[in-house]
Amino acid sequence: DLSWKVLDTLSLRADYTYTDAIDASTKLELARRPRNRLSLTGDWQALPDLNLDATLLVTGPQSDIGRESGITEKLGGYTVLNLAASYRLTETWSLFGRIENATDTDYQSPDGFLRPGIGAYGGIKASL
Repeated sequence: DLSWKVLDTLSLRADYTYTDAIDASTKLELARRPRNRLSLTGDWQALPDLNLDATLLVTGPQSDIGRESGITEKLGGYTVLNLAASYRLTETWSLFGRIENATDTDYQSPDGFLRPGIGAYGGIKASL
């Protein structure tokens, strides 16, 4: 994990995970555990009341049991971009929104379970 406060209003963060998950009895790679996973996040206080965030998730290939074949197979890696924003209207009320999978990446995890495409969410938040 590496964090850097570039400016008073901008911070960046990088997280990397290396996983060497091996079954002790078979000596095979455990299913659904990517060896490499990287997350890059930027958080920007664009205006006193406006905050913007972007997160890029990069997941490397992983082995899985094929849903149809029943044998071990390698699933390709994937990259997903998530965006978020919040705007404080008053001390109590704020608007928020997020876009998940902003690039509409097609990927499966686990095999046979297609992950959602692009999604947009928003709302109003009250802090009492």
